[in-house]
Amino acid sequence: EIEGATSNSYSIPVASPSDRGSYWVQVRNSCSQIGSNAAILDIVAKPEILVPPTSQKICQGKAVTFTVQVESSKPLSYQWFKDGIKIPGATQDVYTIARAVLNDTGSYWVQAANNCSQIKSGAAVLEIVALPEIHLPPASQKVCEGAAATFFVQAESSEALSYQWFKDGIEIYEATADAYTIPRTGKFDMGNYMVQVRNSCGSVESKAAYLEMVSMPKILVPPKGQRVCQGDAATFSVQASSSEPLSYQWFKDGKMIQGATADTYTIPAATFGDTASYSVQIRDRCNLIESEAANLQTIGVPAISLQPASQIVCQGTPVTFNVRAISDDPLSYQWFKDGVEIPGAIAEVYTIQKAITGDKGSYYVQARNSCGQIESETANLDIIALPEILVQPTSQKVCEGSTATFTVLAKSAQPLTYQWIKGGRIIPGANSAELTIFDANMEDMGEYRVAISNGCGFIDSNAVSLIVERPPGDVEIEPDCLIADAGETVAFIMKGTAVGANSYQWEKNGEIIPGEVSPSLIILNPRPSDSGGYRLTVSNGCGSNKSKMSVLRVVEDSTKVDPCLNPLSACCNSS
Repeated sequence: EIEGATSNSYSIPVASPSDRGSYWVQVRNSCSQIGSNAAILDIVAKPEILVPPTSQKICQGKAVTFTVQVESSKPLSYQWFKDGIKIPGATQDVYTIARAVLNDTGSYWVQAANNCSQIKSGAAVLEIVALPEIHLPPASQKVCEGAAATFFVQAESSEALSYQWFKDGIEIYEATADAYTIPRTGKFDMGNYMVQVRNSCGSVESKAAYLEMVSMPKILVPPKGQRVCQGDAATFSVQASSSEPLSYQWFKDGKMIQGATADTYTIPAATFGDTASYSVQIRDRCNLIESEAANLQTIGVPAISLQPASQIVCQGTPVTFNVRAISDDPLSYQWFKDGVEIPGAIAEVYTIQKAITGDKGSYYVQARNSCGQIESETANLDIIALPEILVQPTSQKVCEGSTATFTVLAKSAQPLTYQWIKGGRIIPGANSAELTIFDANMEDMGEYRVAISNGCGFIDSNAVSLIVERPPGDVEIEPDCLIADAGETVAFIMKGTAVGANSYQWEKNGEIIPGEVSPSLIILNPRPSDSGGYRLTVSNGCGSNKSKMSVLRVVEDSTKVDPCLNPLSACCNSS
């Protein structure tokens, strides 16, 4: 119940939020009362900003949100502004920029309104901090090995920047400025360089810049020493590698050769004056190197300083021909005889170990090196042969008391001398081609030869024998007498050896037995008709001798024969 509110109207002169509520009136008369429906009074207050939007500083690309807290009766409406310009669609108590860009930098505020009035918040400043921006990246470089190399970067940012340089992806210690300098480059400094530029919002990386080193030229194939024949071309060449164009300059014994500026140097026709040491300098824009020296030797054909000499030598002695040749190159030799190559004679000395008459002739040598050959003068070889025996002496057989003669026939280009030898002993005075032994006896028997000599030596004849024979000595056979059964083999045999005998002949009863010419006589299957007296005659060239008679008696039964007191004597006497 509202005190004093007793009329058909109720007024609140100045409404305040405390007046909000539900109002109704009770109407009464003397009989009764009735209550009206309730009427709701809502007090719409003016908007009041409790928490205004705040200024912010964010990194480019990040989200940013402005918020406001307003106290007011409902309904409330909002409108955000940037730099005094309405932001379309920004009608909430929150305004969000999902990905801030540099153009979002500005002053933001919000207007809150209800049905009664509106209110504007204070401005909130938005500052966008951009990532660094590289305007000028580091540039690739090619520098001389040992020189300095510097990489630069130009970058922009609303904040202070920091830098970090990298080589081949690896951080370079203390390389934290906008420039990075290598005071003295080496081949290990070659690679890719990049810089990372950073502010409070992040970093960006530059493109890689390559540092290439102009290193020392490298000689792949140096010039090589040469030996060339006089008049031939000589060419020196070099192979080198470099990342830069190369230039060349050749030198002879350390002195520059004018115009020799290619990677090859040719002498069209070499002379002895070109024999020297050659090298080449190789240069690029940074470096200079020089090859090792290569020697050139100019070789002429051989020259003979000592000619082989003609010679006269004795057969069987050694012969040596010498030649001396001059050459700058190793020499080979070939000797010739009468224009025909001598197999195996390939040294500066040619020796015949034991000369024979067939070695007589004209000799010369051919000396050769890699550039040509020369022939020596001809040297004649004359061989004085040893004596040659045309007819050898022959062995002799003579009877004791006879004459024996040995004869030899020899030839030589020089006078000959003779010496006869018996059994290895010189025969005094036996100095001719013929040796005669008068009245030969048994002491003269032996082996004879003759030594024949000239001014170069001697040769011996064949050894021959002298045999002195006597007539055969006494001959005895056995048995003296023989009684044999018919059919029983009988043999007569010479006793011992008849001195000097060389032929034999058996006789029966004084008649020659044909074919029986050996020292023994064998009768196979004898018959009584074979009984008789048998004798052996031995002979040689000087005479003969006969044995005594031996008696053979062939009977049918020798047991019936009375041998008497002396069987042989009785046999012989009875026969």
